[in-house]
Amino acid sequence: MRTREIIGREVVPYAAGIGLVLVTTLLGELIKRRLEPTNLAMLYLLAVVIAAVRLGKGPAVATAILSVLAFDFFLVLHTEA
Repeated sequence: MRTREIIGREVVPYAAGIGLVLVTTLLGELIKRRLEPTNLAMLYLLAVVIAAVRLGKGPAVATAILSVLAFDFFLVLHTEA
């Protein structure tokens, strides 16, 4: 029983970081037509700062990596050369 509690305490902050990236991506999708990509990146920076302050170093790093991937995949217009 204690093992599940320990694993739960370790997993919950990472899940919260994923949730922050998800919410930020959805918000970015809603407002990407009104803002430049540089300004949209600031939303992800805010998510990373919140993760760092509230969740700890490990979840903040994971949130930062996921934020870069989500921003690049969902919000950056890719053109073929």
